[in-house]
Amino acid sequence: MSYCVYVPLLVCGLLAAASRPVAARVSPAAGAWMLTGAGLAGAVTSAWASLLLAATLLDDVPWLPDRLRLLDPVPAPVAVAAAAVLGGGGYRLARSSWLAAATVRRLRRLCRAATPAGNLVVADWDRPQAVAVPGRLPRRSGYILVTAGMLRVLDHSERRAMLAHEQAHLDGGHHWLCVLAGAAAAVNPLLVPLRSAVRYLVERAADETAAAAVASRRLTARSLARAALAGHGRPAGPPAFDQHCVLRRVEALRRHPPRQRALPALLLLAVAGAGLLSTADATSDFIRLALRQFH
Repeated sequence: MSYCVYVPLLVCGLLAAASRPVAARVSPAAGAWMLTGAGLAGAVTSAWASLLLAATLLDDVPWLPDRLRLLDPVPAPVAVAAAAVLGGGGYRLARSSWLAAATVRRLRRLCRAATPAGNLVVADWDRPQAVAVPGRLPRRSGYILVTAGMLRVLDHSERRAMLAHEQAHLDGGHHWLCVLAGAAAAVNPLLVPLRSAVRYLVERAADETAAAAVASRRLTARSLARAALAGHGRPAGPPAFDQHCVLRRVEALRRHPPRQRALPALLLLAVAGAGLLSTADATSDFIRLALRQFH
């Protein structure tokens, strides 16, 4: 089988290596979408390549008719490893999807059980925390769950910044980007750094939206730092105000708003495109290999 079948794995490695540098050089909102799309392309193409490699195990099935055997299969250990990778990715995808969905369902039940003021729900918990709980459809409904401990930590202006941040998560559909990036990393663990970069970028995008809403980058940075110092840890699932790379986010808010750069986007497009083209070539090669057996 053509060497092109292995290119998607190289592509995933390149995406993982480039994810953090790209995240530091792009506009957060656009960058989150770009990295998520590239990660999905990498996960799908690498899974398909693993399936093609695993399919060559049919050559070793003793009861299979000779006319269904491939003429030039890959070595059996490679095919077995590909099958194991494919099975492991499927298991991780199912498990992570179930855990994420269960977390969101619990948070939604909690929010519905309370008496929200609009989409704001205040929980009588001491632990300072604020979480955007997504609705059932992208960019629709949802709740902002804030604990009493968080409200005590922040003053009035800082609360405005925090609420604007959480509303930005709901308006931007950031939860769905995190879910898709997490699914890509579950399918191919090489993409774990890309998942982290997407999570960072959605937080940065919400930070920038909040800074614009309160007309103060300094206030937003102070609110974020105070919330992070007051509480430790983070929930699994929806994006939260006091989580993920707080120091980098505070430093970014102390600088000028980021600008979108074309070069990182073009590089991501080129890398993802290489993976798609190589997968198409490997699929074509596999089909030709199989059809030759019938002539």
